[in-house]
Amino acid sequence: MERDGGWRQHRPAKWRNLPERQATAGHSIGIICIPGVSALLPGNMQNASTFSFPVEYKVVKDVSFDQIACGAPEATEPIVEAARELVAGGARAVVGACGSLGHYQRAVADAVPTPVFMSIMTQVPFILQALGVRQKLAILFATKRAFTPLLREQCGILESDRIISIDLMGCPEFDAFVSPGELCDGDALLKEMFSRVEAQIDNTVGALLLQCSDLPPFAADLQQNLGLPVFDMSGLVEWLHASVVRRPFAGFL
Repeated sequence: MERDGGWRQHRPAKWRNLPERQATAGHSIGIICIPGVSALLPGNMQNASTFSFPVEYKVVKDVSFDQIACGAPEATEPIVEAARELVAGGARAVVGACGSLGHYQRAVADAVPTPVFMSIMTQVPFILQALGVRQKLAILFATKRAFTPLLREQCGILESDRIISIDLMGCPEFDAFVSPGELCDGDALLKEMFSRVEAQIDNTVGALLLQCSDLPPFAADLQQNLGLPVFDMSGLVEWLHASVVRRPFAGFL
């Protein structure tokens, strides 16, 4: 009896070689990011150990946070080119590592053939649809100045009256967290975030969304303290990976 050693279980029996050279494979998600100064803790989009599967990064070095925070047009082409390179390298979907990259959602989605989620803010309409019509979504921002009309348009956010925007900028521990060379206290930062959120929400809030990709490392603690569903970009990426790399179900009747 011929045996295949099980090699076909997760591999195709036949395949076609690539028309052009490709250096790596096996990464489902391509992540566009810019350099920053915050510690890239596990849970951060720019820490590869956040994910249970391989990801590929493309750093856009000539684009600043100030540019993407307002959707500066001159940043569009470098960001689009980064997406094209990730897809050419084998990525099955493209995401942005910073919530403010949502300013470029349509430009990137129109430029590549794969699914694109440039920001967790693309999920705001989805989450609002899941909540009752009288419920609101609290969004924790690094800075509310990034919640521009352009971002809302790019991410399809139509019900701004159902959003409670909470700004961390100006909080001492968070300001230290996003400043170069500062000594940070994680417990104090978490306490500061919790106090800030608790002071601005009420019983109409049905969920919390973390707009800033520096915040998911604290998501579990925020959920435990607030008793709310907490959405962030790491969760979106896990869902997206499961969509583009389907696994056969195991079980029996």
